Order: sequence, then C-alpha cells, then structure tokens
Amino acid sequence: MIYKNILVAIDGSDIAKQALNEALKFAKEQSDVKLRLIHVIDSLFINWSMQPICPKTVHDSLKNSALEVLKEAETYTKAQGVNNVETELIELKTPDQRIAEAIAIEAHSWPANLLVVGTHGRRGFNEFVLGSVAIGVIKIATVPVLLIRGQ
Repeated sequence: MIYKNILVAIDGSDIAKQALNEALKFAKEQSDVKLRLIHVIDSLFINWSMQPICPKTVHDSLKNSALEVLKEAETYTKAQGVNNVETELIELKTPDQRIAEAIAIEAHSWPANLLVVGTHGRRGFNEFVLGSVAIGVIKIATVPVLLIRGQ
C-alpha cells in the first residue's frame, strides 16, 4: 500500500521520535507524501500537591512546551530531507475527551491514510493504571495504525 497522508502523534518522548523516524522512511520513499505531526495536550489536570496553582499558568506552560515539541519535530523532519510537513496542536478542553480519541478524530478528518503512534508496551497492572493511548487509538481509529514499540 502507498501512503500519501501520514499522521504522526508525538509527545517529545524517545518513542515518539522512533515513530517519527518510521514515518520518515515512508516519506523518503516517495516525493508526494505529506506528513502531519500532532501533539495533544490535556488542559484538565489534577493538582495532587494541593498547593495553590494558577490554571492559566499551567495551561500556558503545557501549551508552550507542546509548541516547542512540534517545532523541534518539524525542524528535525526538514533536516531529514522531508519538507512536506505540517504541525498541529490539539487541546482537550472537556473532561470527557481523551487523547486517543483526539488522535483518531484528527487522523480521520485530515484525512490520513496511515497513523503512526509510539507505544511504551506496558502490560498488566501498569497498562490498567496508566492507560494506553496506543491501545485506545487502535480501538477507535478508522485508518491503518502503525505502532512503534519503544526499545
């Protein structure tokens, strides 16, 4: 199968960079591949420390960090010789939204014909407690998903 629109979900982790590198392999094989790099931030958070915080300050920090991740990934992608790349920051704003759902919706609406996601490969209790964005994406994505397992 030839993939022309490849969406890569990134979060600044080493696993996300591995996922990006896999997507770059596809993009380098053909000149007309488009890459869209997305980063999802969840603006709703729990303050476990019980210390006073300013929600706007936390949100701004999350957003600035996410924008930096996207900028670095775009610069890296172009340095690898792939210039047909765009970035998108997605912000979850309601408690019922999930990161996996936002990724799958973006892949469908863009429209991607391949979605590349890194996974930590957690199992058992850790997966149950921490959840898995990758598993959530697999369950609801309407496009093919390429999972890149961290080393």
